Amino acid sequence: MNHKALESWREEKRSAYLYRLVSDAESGTARQMLFLELAQAAERQAELWQAEIGKAGATLSLFTGRKAWRGGARMLLIGAAAGAATWAIGRALGVALS
Repeated sequence: MNHKALESWREEKRSAYLYRLVSDAESGTARQMLFLELAQAAERQAELWQAEIGKAGATLSLFTGRKAWRGGARMLLIGAAAGAATWAIGRALGVALS
């Protein structure tokens, strides 16, 4: 698995989330639009990393004999599960973004 791509995807998703939080805090100001644009840019970048993760999974199908789409989907599910686990652990420990 391409750990760099997975970590980059997570970071872009986290960035988009944080930019939206800041945008909400800046409601009614010119900075609000700036942070919304940054959130959208981070989401677009996350989509590019998501495609890379899917390609890595599809490439594995060459070695496993499984269908390429299954390998890609598997990689995306692993990434999503890792992100959800990270969030849940943070939540359980009382970590909050403020």
